Amino acid sequence: MRPQADHSPRRQLPVFAGGTPGAWLARLLLQRVEHCVHIFAVWVERLNRRAIKLERGDITWLGRPRLSATCVSASKSRCTSTTVDFVKHVPGGLLAALRVFPSSSSSVPTVPEYSIRRRPTDRPVWSRAAFEQQLRGKERYYHIHHPFHIQMNEGGLSREAVQGWVVNRFYYQQCIPIKDAAILANCPDRDSRRLWIQRILDHDGMTGDEGGIEAWLQLGEAVGLDRAYLESGDGVLPGVRFAVDAYVNFARRASFEEAACSSLTELFAPTIHQRRLDNWPQIYPWIDERGYRYFRKRLSEARRDVEHGLAISLDYFKTRSDQEYALSILQFKLNVLWTMLDAMWMAYIEHKPPFFSCPDV
Repeated sequence: MRPQADHSPRRQLPVFAGGTPGAWLARLLLQRVEHCVHIFAVWVERLNRRAIKLERGDITWLGRPRLSATCVSASKSRCTSTTVDFVKHVPGGLLAALRVFPSSSSSVPTVPEYSIRRRPTDRPVWSRAAFEQQLRGKERYYHIHHPFHIQMNEGGLSREAVQGWVVNRFYYQQCIPIKDAAILANCPDRDSRRLWIQRILDHDGMTGDEGGIEAWLQLGEAVGLDRAYLESGDGVLPGVRFAVDAYVNFARRASFEEAACSSLTELFAPTIHQRRLDNWPQIYPWIDERGYRYFRKRLSEARRDVEHGLAISLDYFKTRSDQEYALSILQFKLNVLWTMLDAMWMAYIEHKPPFFSCPDV
């Protein structure tokens, strides 16, 4: 008896262009991975469109470049770094994408943080002494290491460049008491307000002590500038004004403790004042001696102020996440000071002021 044909429905296997089910499955997985990477690229592109983002707890530094990952390759004993733009290199940049947030164990040298951001972490809390050391370690990014400062304090600048520095720094000096008043307005503690208000008096002055702003005006006159021109602000570079205004706006929006932490660049200030007092009389004999009063005045005031600001930061930022957040706040202030000198370098050293390349300007 012949067997009957089986006409029951059966599940049909897909047609494999590559031959085997394994190859088909591999291609399917690859398509899914490429799809996920594409979604990630779209997310990154949206972040890239945020040129300036100023929100408490997540303040993106002005002018941050496009979000990118860094692929590091070693060639013999030399390490080179290549920036990969996700939008152009997806899906080929999948492995690079995994390095957007490199692990702390990476041997690749770290770069300064360009944003104020609180990140969760399970790493152990630094002791009070270790946290203070981390804050003091930020000195390596202080503007005393900027080429403009190095040349000004060691090699000497032209009279025009020194005058340009005095003009632009005066805008910063003018804004210091405004910044401190904003910090004071956000302080809920009376004892802290009593201490912080002294900073305003140091700069604005009072009867018998004209203050730091008057001392800086005297410095301007000592380098040959007109007092009215200094006070007008007409010579302030746009990049300097933009950086200083960003700092004042941060002080207005931040909590008292966060803004106090940003003032800790005073940890490094006495060194730079003393260096000017030591070097400038020989490098710039044409500067009137009376112009150095501001630097002498700030030697003692900066040390007093930093004791208060440091105590606030060490007491307030308790968890490891808080401590790293404090470091990013301090880095933001260092970014402000460095960016000011970048603008001055372009204008007075490279002789490329704003709009220098525009026709008929």
